[in-house]
Amino acid sequence: EPFSGRSQVFAERGAHGTNLPGNSADFDLGRVVVTQTHKLIYNALGELPYWPVDFAKDAFWQELVQMQNTGKLEASIEKLYFATTRPMFELYDLAKDPNEFNNLAGTKEAAGEERHLKALLQEWMLLQRD
Repeated sequence: EPFSGRSQVFAERGAHGTNLPGNSADFDLGRVVVTQTHKLIYNALGELPYWPVDFAKDAFWQELVQMQNTGKLEASIEKLYFATTRPMFELYDLAKDPNEFNNLAGTKEAAGEERHLKALLQEWMLLQRD
């Protein structure tokens, strides 16, 4: 039979380290809803700096850290991975911005889509007793 697929997918990120939270490698409460056109990320603890939990020891991450320390990292990459804090909400147009560099959350142009995705995420969180 024909299959149309899902209209949205939800995901969550939670406690995954063993230390008290100093960055997102130890504790990070995040939720996301993804549709065919957009992604909304909710960073519940955006005040914690981003740090990868799964690949912090990998060579490519160590190279990024070295480049950031020496001022050789492209500004868009530095903003993405080495910002002191993260915004509470991130909204990306996956068709126009597949690399997710342009956060549309809080903009007039994306207000309707942001409201829609927040409602979907809130309903999902309530149904999951999150």
